[in-house]
Amino acid sequence: MFNSVTYTAEEKAYYNSKYSTTPSYNGEKTAYKIKKGDNFWNLAKKAIDKDNATNAEISDMMYSIAKLNGCKTIESINSIDVGDVIYLPNKTKKEKLDVKETAARINSILTPQGQKLNYSKAYLYKLQHVNDIPESLYAAHGEAGIDYWNTVLNDKQSNLTIEKSYTYSAKPTGLHIVKRDNNKKYGSTEAHLLVQIDKNGQVSSVSYNSPGATVHETSFDFELDADGNLKKPVMMGARYKTLKELPEGEYQSLIKTLQQYIDKELK
Repeated sequence: MFNSVTYTAEEKAYYNSKYSTTPSYNGEKTAYKIKKGDNFWNLAKKAIDKDNATNAEISDMMYSIAKLNGCKTIESINSIDVGDVIYLPNKTKKEKLDVKETAARINSILTPQGQKLNYSKAYLYKLQHVNDIPESLYAAHGEAGIDYWNTVLNDKQSNLTIEKSYTYSAKPTGLHIVKRDNNKKYGSTEAHLLVQIDKNGQVSSVSYNSPGATVHETSFDFELDADGNLKKPVMMGARYKTLKELPEGEYQSLIKTLQQYIDKELK
């Protein structure tokens, strides 16, 4: 996983000291397959799942992960390769924000308070304040949107408009799904979603809006890939930036549900 490095006696002694004094973790754990670019420091940051975690907190978690996996020496944490499976401590479950709450917070940033502006000026105000949305709030709205879409897609009472989407060929490459306000078949849009497939017909990415707040007028506010990377558009939607990597439990249900839609609609 990491480059081969020669460590000094002092570095080895420091690692051994920290390892021996780190309490053993006896809580629930989750298997994790090492990916390209992983290292124990970044895995520790993900395991903490806390905005602005200090270096000391990350360091403590790194040694906790090392001890959980029996990495007794500094060389041993350098010998894990891509594809190996290690264990990570289960994250402390944080209370999720409701999509209405995240939308309200975002709208308070994008809408001038106490002012009545025409459409053009309101749009300009939004453009000027999009970057004022904290990434943690932006990501929370995206995560709330995943829960929203999972509920809508699994609700047999939902009236959805479903159309095949195309790129440059006659063969459909995904589905465009629209949910209308008040669950009506026609009317204004509450939220919409585009699911794309790969050459094998498997879900590759999901672009969607979370209801209640529209951040970008000309592109979807969020993209989620099949590996759980939650992204937001940058540079006028030309490309996407990863906000955070979600644990499987937070996104796999939506991916599986959308795969069922793909299998049914694109046979």
